[in-house]
Amino acid sequence: MSQREVTIPKSKRERRELLLAAIANLDIETVKVLIEADPVLLNSGNSHGNDRPLEIAMSVNLDFAGKLIELGANPRATNDGGWSLMDGAAADGDKERVSFLRSRGVSYEIHHAAGLDDLETLKEMIDSDSSSITALKKSRYPLHWAAKADALNAATLLLQAGASVDVKDKEGFCPLQFAVQNNSGAVAELLLRSGANPNAAGTYSGGTLLHRAIMDGSEDMVRLLLRHGASPNCQAYDGKTALHQAVLKNARMVTIVCANPDKNARTRSGDTALDLARKKGNKKIITLLERMD
Repeated sequence: MSQREVTIPKSKRERRELLLAAIANLDIETVKVLIEADPVLLNSGNSHGNDRPLEIAMSVNLDFAGKLIELGANPRATNDGGWSLMDGAAADGDKERVSFLRSRGVSYEIHHAAGLDDLETLKEMIDSDSSSITALKKSRYPLHWAAKADALNAATLLLQAGASVDVKDKEGFCPLQFAVQNNSGAVAELLLRSGANPNAAGTYSGGTLLHRAIMDGSEDMVRLLLRHGASPNCQAYDGKTALHQAVLKNARMVTIVCANPDKNARTRSGDTALDLARKKGNKKIITLLERMD
């Protein structure tokens, strides 16, 4: 498409929309016309600094993304939270995008290697600087990144190198919380066998890891936590125990949690698990709970 065929919108929002549409269609000529008219557009994101043109292009076609870099797109740009394209690619476990960015000179750090289970590079980084395992990266430690990705080899190496199994990120969550929330079963079991606290914080509302697993419907994770000593009687800020949470989920979860819960525990509003089941009108769960008496 020639420059004469492109009508440049007056508003920045419309110009951005047209640019993103051109990227989706791999229309480099329209992209060139738009950034010639508004050079800032090429590195502009949304209100949070996300969804920059290069980020969108990388999700569509890496060769096309390379053309944007040649036109001036910054592969090292970060969003308002300080997250880079490399951070996002590593967090997603996208080795192809990571390789693309590394080939453009973007820094590849220990948390990236941990999240990608890149054992060879991770070992080199630890051997070069053993303190790197305690480096806070994007509000998390390398072990958090490995736990989120279920990167078993990386998590094992980090623990062997001295990483704290219950180290907390800036929001107060340990690596096991990341493993539970992302259903990273292999790393969750490794962390528990390495002494991780099975009753650690799992939600922003005061729930434990068991609450988190039940809310997510992860039956295998619930069984794993219970097997390693998670208490079904810990209460969240609203007073809900794991059994209360299971009642709100489904009958199968109630069956799993029913091994040894306190059926008389009450929420802040005064409800027992049986009260909640009756309010929901779930006869199957009501029967299960009544049989506990």
